[in-house]
Amino acid sequence: MNKKIINRYIKRGYASIGKWMGLLLLPLLLFSSCVDDSVTSGSTTGSDSTQVRLTFNLQQQTSLTRSLSSTGTSESQVDNINVLIFDGNNNNSKLIGSTYQTYGTSQTSSFTVTVPTRVASSCTIYAVANWASSNLTDVATINDFKQKYILMSSASTLGSGSNMVMFGQTSGVTISATAASNTPSITLTRLGSKVTFNITPATGITITGYQLCHVPMSSYITNATDSTHFNPSATYGDFTSVSGLTSTTKVSPYYYMYENLVGRKSGATSFFSRSKANAPADASYLMVYAARADSGWHAVYRVYLGGTGMSDYTNYNVPRNYSYTYNINIDGADEADVRVRCLPNIGDYYYSDGTFGASASPTGKTAIGVVFSNAISAADSVNGWTHGYAMALTNAQSTGGITWAPTAYQSTSEFGASNYVNTVALMESDMDGYSHSQTIKSKAGSSLSSSYYSPFYYALNYGTASIGGTKYAAPSGTSGWYLPSEGQWYSIIKNLGGITRVIDVNNITSGYWTSNAAFTSATAINTYLNAVSGETIDVSSPSGGRWYWSSSEWTTSTACVMSFGSDGVLRLTASDKSSTSTISRVRPALAF
Repeated sequence: MNKKIINRYIKRGYASIGKWMGLLLLPLLLFSSCVDDSVTSGSTTGSDSTQVRLTFNLQQQTSLTRSLSSTGTSESQVDNINVLIFDGNNNNSKLIGSTYQTYGTSQTSSFTVTVPTRVASSCTIYAVANWASSNLTDVATINDFKQKYILMSSASTLGSGSNMVMFGQTSGVTISATAASNTPSITLTRLGSKVTFNITPATGITITGYQLCHVPMSSYITNATDSTHFNPSATYGDFTSVSGLTSTTKVSPYYYMYENLVGRKSGATSFFSRSKANAPADASYLMVYAARADSGWHAVYRVYLGGTGMSDYTNYNVPRNYSYTYNINIDGADEADVRVRCLPNIGDYYYSDGTFGASASPTGKTAIGVVFSNAISAADSVNGWTHGYAMALTNAQSTGGITWAPTAYQSTSEFGASNYVNTVALMESDMDGYSHSQTIKSKAGSSLSSSYYSPFYYALNYGTASIGGTKYAAPSGTSGWYLPSEGQWYSIIKNLGGITRVIDVNNITSGYWTSNAAFTSATAINTYLNAVSGETIDVSSPSGGRWYWSSSEWTTSTACVMSFGSDGVLRLTASDKSSTSTISRVRPALAF
């Protein structure tokens, strides 16, 4: 791999790059005489048939060596090799020789492969290591080969597989009857790149998490040459977020990813200005979460990948077969560093001007919500909401008696069975309130009303003169108010309500906390609401407490609700979409 070391200093920084070449060099020795015109799958007949003998010399790169389990990725080992020989170098050139060789023990030094073929000129030879031969059985021309690509099911697949797929090619090869003249060479390059991050916090700063985002989910086998020849599936994925860290010393995660040739975009004049606004839409980036215990300060840094030079600010390409090292020093927030955004604290108030703070009534500002999460879902982050979620201070509907869906759709799946939120784990994790609400809004169209998908109507129109009042209007740049998902309600009772223990009873499809958890949670939430004369959660209602509609769908006929029972039981559960209970309520949320 080509190794790039890029220093990223947050607050005050510079970038330097060290480079070393470490490609696997595989000389090919071809010994041939005559072969037959029709050679497929390694067999030949006829008077001009011959064999090509390829000698592969692997140069083990010790600087890439790491401790691996049997299922870990190795960058410099070969378990199998495919070799294909074509009779020219254009897309219509035909396959005239091929072979597939497997090894019981991974090859880490020189080995040879014999390929049956025929005499020809201007030939192209392709070699693919660590890829099953079944992937190439339908290849008859160079164009067929160029269409081959790998598609991953998750971002981590590349690093959790066996040995990394490698590819090499050479063209213009003449296969003659004189064996001594047949000595071309092939350099194998890895389809993936290794990216290592050394994240070092300054004194007083704690690293609380990180996540590598928006990496390509597919890769052509052939070498990409420009921005049109990479990620053939046009899909991207995020690695699982690492959270809950309390590291005051360096952390050094590493990842494997496919090439991301998104190109250049003008605007950045320093590493500080490599921001979302200045980066191509599909550029890959690392999120780093940090905090200061002494001040309650939280921040998240977005560090964009790509570039190969000290002042290569506008380049966001991440090519294949590189080993990148990013040295990131977290010194604190710098107003000049547009990659940095300060995060709200749980319980901060969200104001009508789009800012947030601890005060319930700061001079010149109006509180419209309470921050219940400073982590944002991947789907909402793509929309540009990067700070967190806030719960409205009042209900959008306070009398109950409304159904989740109109009569005609009370037994209809709105989001599809694959999106049912019908286990405790799903109820805790579903953060897609915005997208659920938008789906219903789109479906209902002009029919959306107080009697047609009522909870969605009230939530989506909160902050207007007729619902809630214009003082609660959502600021521009936010998602706008919507009906929160069950997972967002779970965040509310956990983060604002102080319910930190696991549920007391898990019935798989529903869960609940006993021991007066409903009173405990409601009291804690109401503390925030009382400070701004908000509408509190009334658990002591003689009619059975309060429960709140969510936008999460349980089955075709039920939807998830958050229930504060007057018996003290706090429930993640569901209700019929046709329910007209008078203790149901609608409380909106927004992303910002």
